[in-house]
Amino acid sequence: MLSQANMGKSFWAEAVSTACYLVNRSPHSALNFKSPQEVWYGKPVDYSTLKVFGCPTFIHVNDGKLEPRAKKCIFIGYDFGFKGYRVWCTQSRRVITSRDVVFDETCMIAPEKEISICNYYVGTHHDTEEDVELDDEHPHHEDGPSPRRPREATPQTQKKSIAEERAKRQIKPPSRYIEGCDYVQYALTVASQVETNNDDPCSFKEAMSQSDAGKWLIAMKQEMESLSKNNTWELCCAPKGKRIVGCKWVYKKKEGTPESGGPIYKARVVAKDDMLVACKNMIEVNNLKRLLSSEFDMKDLGEAKKILGIEIIRDRSADVLYLSQRRYIEKVLERFSMMHAKPVSTPLGSHFKLSKELCPQSKEEEKDMAHIPYTSAVGSVMYSMVCSRPDIAHAVSMVSRYMSRPGKVHWEVVKWLLRYFKGTSNVCLEFGRDANGLIGCCDLDYGGGLDDRKSTSGYVFTLGGTAKELLLKKIGTEENPADMLTKSLPTTKFTLCVDLVGLSLCSM
Repeated sequence: MLSQANMGKSFWAEAVSTACYLVNRSPHSALNFKSPQEVWYGKPVDYSTLKVFGCPTFIHVNDGKLEPRAKKCIFIGYDFGFKGYRVWCTQSRRVITSRDVVFDETCMIAPEKEISICNYYVGTHHDTEEDVELDDEHPHHEDGPSPRRPREATPQTQKKSIAEERAKRQIKPPSRYIEGCDYVQYALTVASQVETNNDDPCSFKEAMSQSDAGKWLIAMKQEMESLSKNNTWELCCAPKGKRIVGCKWVYKKKEGTPESGGPIYKARVVAKDDMLVACKNMIEVNNLKRLLSSEFDMKDLGEAKKILGIEIIRDRSADVLYLSQRRYIEKVLERFSMMHAKPVSTPLGSHFKLSKELCPQSKEEEKDMAHIPYTSAVGSVMYSMVCSRPDIAHAVSMVSRYMSRPGKVHWEVVKWLLRYFKGTSNVCLEFGRDANGLIGCCDLDYGGGLDDRKSTSGYVFTLGGTAKELLLKKIGTEENPADMLTKSLPTTKFTLCVDLVGLSLCSM
């Protein structure tokens, strides 16, 4: 491919990436002459977007009325996760991702004009086009991970070996940094770390050395009796020449209820999960519990009071149910030393203007930020947002955009959000009855992104009782709860939005 396109070896990575792209869309005899792309996604491949690697291209630009309307570039591949083509501009030495491209597949670059690349870095793309300028002395790094790594900014000639110009191997960022990954799953992982009790023993020897060893023994005895009653295993002689897989006790001290009078000690050899059963008809719930009890040794814990760190509070006299994460939030504040911080009234101050320009611009700044638990803090508050705190959705959306290369100002915003948690730890998500049915509201900030001028949209659906109809109506901005999902608001308006989505204070 490089030889046919008369391109230098420094484009080897682009050629390999394009070759992989084509292989995944080519028929295979092992797949009944279907392509891996078609087997994976279940739909035929669109071959109309394929172009000749290394052919001349012309991308549309708008540099002014008196300037040319197109730039001549070279096609170097396809962008992953974005419908656009990657082209190399030989004049400005930029990698550009664009959809508005015209291809000339009838010719190639002349051999005497073989091109090479000595330094480029591709960041995350936004909108329909992104270009990254090159500077041999001070290369500019955009926020976010990149499938391409910068090379050493040293002169390169045809006679020098490519090994002399090869950059050192760089460690790829964890998957949680990559744009488009499952942030909800990451939030659940971080939340489990917050809920972990550091006092729980890690081994049998450690459990027996603690002052409450007797309680751990009782928990272990109950576990063995349960496994025996459920016929979990059968004793047999060990096969000759086979390695026996060992087992390990896992100890967990869970927070008890007021009725239990203290923590609950759990000891497990194999995994067991708590089950939450919900149904409108209590008769069906009892039938299911009887069926499970007939097959397994099951303990009925009664009405659910806590699940996955979420406390369930009932007020039957008012026909209201609350979901609270007060204890989880307090653990988060303790973990990040914010228990004694001064509270604030909104999750995101209007004076914060976040952008990529606030990311570290030097090695010293990156070194300083490496010791700050930015991603862990964002994941911790994200879990609350997913479960019971929609009021912090906009703030979490903003700080999660810079998880790959956060700066000091980004960290200040996270601390501001934790200060908001400090003053609102007892805020609960309220479920009650309302005759209005299902109500939907939406909002848009119209190009509020400072980096790419993209718009942020948000929508809120509230359901007070049984939804019999969908209510759609025009409302004034002062009554739109979706405003808090797209922009920073003053305290009065933010408090109104919080009330409209069913968040309220509850005493426990």
